[in-house]
Amino acid sequence: MRLKLTLQKTGSQSTLPINYAYPLSSWIYKVIGKADETYADFLHNSGYSAGHKRFKFFTFSALQIPRFDIRKGSDRIAVLSDEVGLMVSFYTDKAAENFVMGLFAEQEFRLGDKVSQVDFRVKQVESLAWQIPSETVHLRTLSPLVVSRKNDRGHDDYFSPLQEGYQELLFTNLLDKYIASGQSLQASWTDVPMEFRLLSAAPKARLVTLKDHSPEATKIKGYLFDFELTAPRELLEIGLLGGFGRYNAEGFGCCEVKG
Repeated sequence: MRLKLTLQKTGSQSTLPINYAYPLSSWIYKVIGKADETYADFLHNSGYSAGHKRFKFFTFSALQIPRFDIRKGSDRIAVLSDEVGLMVSFYTDKAAENFVMGLFAEQEFRLGDKVSQVDFRVKQVESLAWQIPSETVHLRTLSPLVVSRKNDRGHDDYFSPLQEGYQELLFTNLLDKYIASGQSLQASWTDVPMEFRLLSAAPKARLVTLKDHSPEATKIKGYLFDFELTAPRELLEIGLLGGFGRYNAEGFGCCEVKG
């Protein structure tokens, strides 16, 4: 399920922190929690597991702001548009679609940090049509896609899509998500080649700070780019709806099908 939210500014403030992904994620958890506190707690604290890996099965795009301004050297973004867009995507039962749409309708919230905030109202919620046209799809990132691996010190080594090993880590993540969803890998998949092909000449690196200006601040590195994936449709679906790569519920790895 993929939803497009139209957010309307309602207050006089227009400045957001550039690192707004974590408070935006917190708001989404809060919306879900109003309807089902147990489910929201499960997503936030546990999630679905495959071994020691845990997944939340939702993601969201960067804010789609038609007019904005970022001053050089600033960690703030001035929102000059009265409305902004946001895509939220869930890997969930289709029967839950109307229910989830209703959760977001007319919600009012404040987005930001201790320094600056903007008040929004969800003006419109639209269900977006989506499809996996074939076992090879052209995808575009709507938020930075994170591929990483723990090093000997227990820290993340972040991979660029230009690096060797990127494809293997990306597909391992998709397979782990599929297993965590309670489904079994299919023997017929051995006949389907799994291939990643970068379509952008120069992927754009993005360094995002979660829990900025706090002792728990964490820097996450992802990339924005176009790419082509060949894989079983079931894996492409879980990536498109639940997010590709890591840290999906924190606003990374949200993609759209192009062409």
